[in-house]
Amino acid sequence: MVSFGCNEKIPPFSASRRAREKSRGSLAMKIPKTTKRYCPYCKAKTKQKIKLVSTGAKRGALKRGSKQRARLRGKNRGIGNLGKWSKPAQSKFKRKSKTTKKTNIMYTCEKCGKSRYQKKGQRAGKQIQE
Repeated sequence: MVSFGCNEKIPPFSASRRAREKSRGSLAMKIPKTTKRYCPYCKAKTKQKIKLVSTGAKRGALKRGSKQRARLRGKNRGIGNLGKWSKPAQSKFKRKSKTTKKTNIMYTCEKCGKSRYQKKGQRAGKQIQE
């Protein structure tokens, strides 16, 4: 802490944004139930209902690219070079996986009843609809 002669203490500039966000805990994104925005079908600014939609399904157990299906077909069994099955497992740091998913919000116009998705999603750990 740096003091300037008065009782007020100012924190140093070395604190990064990420460190400050971590200290706050998990950030939840609050989303209202209704909002006013432009409807391209009505060609006017109308009241629209907001609905949170799931961001995507997980990989199925026996789909084409699943590990379980490959194991059942005997793909990673045997002696010698098995190509992609011969490689050791990657560490969780090398996978470059995201810890959160982008929000998927659907807006429904109360005037015409047509629905549209948002243009861009924001990353947030948790979404709360108020």
